[in-house]
Amino acid sequence: MLSMLALAIALSSTPLAQAEAPTAGPDTPKPVQAKRLQEEFARSLSFDIQSNSENPLELGFTELTSGEWGQPPLAGTAIEPHQTAFYSAGSINPDDALSGIITFLLPYGDTIRIEFEWAPDTSVTCTVDDSELRAVTVAVELEQAMGDQPTCVVLVTDRAVD
Repeated sequence: MLSMLALAIALSSTPLAQAEAPTAGPDTPKPVQAKRLQEEFARSLSFDIQSNSENPLELGFTELTSGEWGQPPLAGTAIEPHQTAFYSAGSINPDDALSGIITFLLPYGDTIRIEFEWAPDTSVTCTVDDSELRAVTVAVELEQAMGDQPTCVVLVTDRAVD
């Protein structure tokens, strides 16, 4: 016990070597703007994407036509079967609109397109047209739609085989 105490004292009194900071060059990555916290938005829309599919959902094209991402979707990332992903977007000014598109690509050619819009003094909308989808069905539900922080819940399920 005494030897462990002596070792702890010796380690705590020895300064750790500091690593040299790399010098900035032309190929050095630039800092990325930090994501906004949902609390910083006057109003925000969260996306709860739930996959009950046996296939992964690959995040494709995303576009935010107004507002800004709080937790931005990263193109090429996948929601694995029976997993959930969360994204958020918002506006700092309550009089600013919030709108955009999130798409997911499925291995067999289907594309899920989530469209959302929230103009000032109107209700938020979050829709998916699944009429052209062959292998999955998509259900959309808005939770807390009357507040300043609603959630668009999107449930992707494999279509029943006839």
